[in-house]
This record gives sequence, C-alpha cells and structure tokens, in this order.
Amino acid sequence: MPCDVFSPCGFGHSIRSTNVPRLQAKIIAGGEHNPLTRRGQDLIKEAGIVYVPDFAVNAAGLIAGATGQSAEEAAERVYQNVSRIFAEAARTGKPTHVVARALALARIRLIGSLGARGSEL
Repeated sequence: MPCDVFSPCGFGHSIRSTNVPRLQAKIIAGGEHNPLTRRGQDLIKEAGIVYVPDFAVNAAGLIAGATGQSAEEAAERVYQNVSRIFAEAARTGKPTHVVARALALARIRLIGSLGARGSEL
C-alpha cells in the first residue's frame, strides 16, 4: 500500500531485504530499533526511500527528561534535529541514517568529554 511514512514499531530487522522492493513509502521512521539490516539500508537508499533511525525520531522523552523542557519544546527539538539530519544528508550525499549516527556519536563524544573534564576539577 502506498504511504508517505512507514513506521515499523516491532522487533529488530522486521523489514527484510527481500521486502524492500515492495515498500511504497517515501520515508521509514518509527519506534523499532534497527528495523533494517545493513543490506536493507543499502537497498532502501537505492530505492530512494529515506530512513530516519528510531533514536532520532523518538528522542523527545529523553530530551524532556534531561533538560526539563515541555513535551512541545522537546518535540520541536526533535524536529530541528531531524531537519539538520536531512540538510546534512542533502549537503553531503550521504544516507540520512548514516548522518544521524554520525551526529549522535559526535554528541555522545561531546557529552563524554564534558564528564571527563568535570572529574578533573
């Protein structure tokens, strides 16, 4: 069935590589952790389907809890983050899920370095 967004919310790797040609979605974005295998990620890129990982679209609760922001403010941050992912993917030609992981890892490293500096004080 054609759709704009396909939102898998089951168990990991629920989208099999053999099913990718049957997908009629523009975007895959949902609550499931790792709905695609690495091969599946390559195939959706070839099919012109955008994949936004769960950690990018489901971060509002974490953001609200860590910052004290309201649900609306946290949702706006998710929107800004996903917009940044799309812009960086367009600029570099890299798949959105690759950009999302790189940005997440950079943020994790930054947070880790702040903790290391704090322990030295």
